[in-house]
Order: sequence, then C-alpha cells, then structure tokens
Amino acid sequence: MPTPGAYGARQCAVPDSGRLLNALAFADAAHALTVISVTRAPGAPEASMLARVHLRDGATEILHRGGRDYRSSRDGRWVASRAENGRDLVLIPTAAPGQTRTIIVPPGTRAIDAFAFAQIGAPQRPVSAVRFADSRMRVSLDGTYQLTVDARDDMGKSAKSDGALFTAIDTLVATVDAFGVVRPRALGSARVTVALGLDADTATIEVAAPSTTTLFDERWTGAVDSRWQRYGDPAPRIGRARDGSRALLPNGDATYSSGVVARAGVPLGRGVGIEAEVEVPVTRLQWQNVAVALITGSDAMIGTAFAPDRVAPGDAPLFIACSVNYPAGEGQSAADRLVVSGGQSVTIFGAAPEYARGVPFRIQLQALPDGRCVVAVDGKVLAVRQGAAQPGALLRPHITGSAVGTEVRVRSVRMWTGVRPDLSGRTAP
Repeated sequence: MPTPGAYGARQCAVPDSGRLLNALAFADAAHALTVISVTRAPGAPEASMLARVHLRDGATEILHRGGRDYRSSRDGRWVASRAENGRDLVLIPTAAPGQTRTIIVPPGTRAIDAFAFAQIGAPQRPVSAVRFADSRMRVSLDGTYQLTVDARDDMGKSAKSDGALFTAIDTLVATVDAFGVVRPRALGSARVTVALGLDADTATIEVAAPSTTTLFDERWTGAVDSRWQRYGDPAPRIGRARDGSRALLPNGDATYSSGVVARAGVPLGRGVGIEAEVEVPVTRLQWQNVAVALITGSDAMIGTAFAPDRVAPGDAPLFIACSVNYPAGEGQSAADRLVVSGGQSVTIFGAAPEYARGVPFRIQLQALPDGRCVVAVDGKVLAVRQGAAQPGALLRPHITGSAVGTEVRVRSVRMWTGVRPDLSGRTAP
C-alpha cells in the first residue's frame, strides 16, 4: 500500500498467486515502488521482488525478481535501503548520499534490506486548493487540449500538481485522460473536473467545428499497399496492438529496421499535419525504436529512395520537415527520453515512463503554411522548428521502426490539411 497520508490506501493484488508477507512502499504522483516478499507454497523460502504499484488502478507489476542489481536513476530518487532491527529503514539516495535519512517503518510492516523509491528532500505540505488555469476553454473537434491547474498548499504557496485526478462529466462531447489531455468527440459543451489533495474544481470545454480537412485515417485495412510503400527486410507487416486492433509492425528483424512511406504527397498549402498512435513496449535496450516524420520530396524521388528491395532509403534529395524518435537511442537512460528533429535542430525531451511499458501515445506533427513545423506528443507542444518545410513542398508521412526480437506497433495514422488550433505554434512551448 502507499505510504499512509501520502495518497491514501489502496488494496493491490499480490502477483503470481503469492502471499504478501511484508511490504513497504514510497509513493510518487502516479506510482509506488515497493519491495515485497512472497512465498509461493507452504514451507517454501521467501522471494524478494521489486514491484511497481499503479496508484490509479491498483495494478501491481513485477520489475525485478530478487537480487540487488536495481538500476539507479539520474535524479537521485532511487535509494538503497538498510534495515535496522526490523523497525527503522535507512535511505541512502544513490545520487545524493548527503541526504541519507532514517524512516520509521509503519506499524505492521517489517523493514528489509532492498532498493526502494522515495522523494528526495523535505516532505511536501498537503495540497489544500486546486484551480483550473481557465474556467472556460475552447478546442476544435479535430484537436486536443492540455488542461493545466494551479495547486496551493495549506500555507498558500505553489504546490506540485502531480497526482491530479481529471474527470470528464459529459463524455459524449469530450473525454479526458489521466494526464489532463482533452479529446473532443462531438460539438457542444463538456464539463471537466480536477481533484487534488483536499480540493476540487470544475471548468467548461467548448468543442467547436473542425478547422482542418481529414485526408485519411489509416487503420491498416483493405488495400494498404496502394496507399503506402513498404521497405526493409522483412517489410513491415500488419499485426495486432495490445488491445487487439490492427497495427503496423515495422520491425525489420533481419536488417534492424523497416518502414513505410505514403505514396501520395500533399502540397504544403494552408498547412499539413499528421497524428500517429504508437506502442513501443521496450523489452530490449538496443535496436528498438520508432520514428514518425513528415518528409518532403516528389513522388518520383520517393519511389526511388524507398524501393521495396532497399534495406534503407537510398540516396535522394529528401528532407525531414520534422520528426519524433522514441526511445532516444540505446541504454537504460534512453527509455525515458525522446528526440525531436526538424530543420537543422535536434533536441532531447523527457518521455512519460508508461511509454516504455507499451502504453499507446500519440505523436503530432503540424507543418504550418510559413514552413515552420510544430511537434507535439499527446497534445503537448514540445517544439516549433523554423524553416522546416519550403512553401510549395510536397509532404508525406514516413514511419520507420527498429526492433530485433521485439515489437514496435503503429496503431493508426491520420493526415489532414489546414492547421489544428492546438498545433498553431502561437504559444511557444
């Protein structure tokens, strides 16, 4: 269970039909990492496991079965722990040993030597007030909207809003996910609420008519090869996403990568955008990556550069207007980062930890009429690239994946003309 008084108690199932002997968890905004000891049969020895508890639904996920080789994070929140007399737990932050401190184990639990997760520094004061940044908001039917809130502690000082619980009341008009991203479903008004600490607030979302024209919404059915050119060895195939829906699998087990490119290019004109929903369950820290890009080039150039018998795109005057790569390379630290490219710029941003577990996320790329390109992930604008596309250029989506013995899944790709209001680039990220 989460630490009493932090986020409230929640009953969680013990995995593998084991019997929970003791547990000690330290919660952050969305998860608790806990070391648990279970025994699988009467008389059998205990087995220590590192588990992650998802606070919203109580699901328990095993991260490591026994041993002490738990990796440390760069921010110092992974801590080594040493039990003293089974009552006190000494926490030693791996990246900040000077902040070592002793935690008194709650009644009914037994401290064990292990690795745990804890916030570094002084405990936060409880949140006593939370308010939406705007009481009324407007979003296009074809767009998304990132809710923002202002949280205050019991002293009136600004507090972190991690752990805010968002809810949509009128779900026929719009829905909102756990991260506060509103997705419209129909024209009209929808009320949304946020709850955090001891307070809650309500706001109204107005869903307006779309400002774009949808060119296609690819779900990988019918004559896929008439719309996309595949390349790589083996070429991408159509498989299944985690929910059973159809998905493109650009894996390329033989040559480390494969991909698809749209056969038809679209003039930049009044703007061109794409949104791709992808899943990247990171099971290896090498050769597992997905890249979603808007590229320029004539139909003839595309046909030559992405010929089916090529392992990778050939030499042709192609240009990446903007792209997102996830993970940001290889190694343990890459799984929590992604790369945004466009024009002459390359920038690394943080990525939500659930992406590495295969939770679907959306990549949005919007080329503006003036040639700039807006890059967003799950509705949050990360960057606006200058001069990424030339007026009059033909743009098309290009998706490539690298996965040896694993999977990269592209659930859908939607393309439109015009500019979505949430991707207009008017507000700097």
